[in-house]
Amino acid sequence: MDDKMKKLAIIAALLTSSAAWAAAPAPAAPGGLSADYMITCSEANEEAKTDAGFVSALVASMGNASVEARNLKITPSKDLDAKVVKAMGAVCKKDPDGLLLNAVDSAMRSVASK
Repeated sequence: MDDKMKKLAIIAALLTSSAAWAAAPAPAAPGGLSADYMITCSEANEEAKTDAGFVSALVASMGNASVEARNLKITPSKDLDAKVVKAMGAVCKKDPDGLLLNAVDSAMRSVASK
């Protein structure tokens, strides 16, 4: 894992903590996404260098939106954060210019109960 992905993984770990998910702002209202949601993995990584709190809240909001929109069932576990971080990192590594929203959504679907 290169330094860029390590930084993203560290940020994602902070983002997926229980406190971050609970404190996240509500998902955007139906009918349109906030412009903040249109951020790439690379852009989020750069933004996190100066405003990790913003990126943390954004990822938590994206995760909450994914869970709500897809009616996902997420079972808490000791390794949940690690699974989400690994899944997000894999998506962002494959496509650093892909939307972070897609990486978060993919990660949440990968950890959801079947």
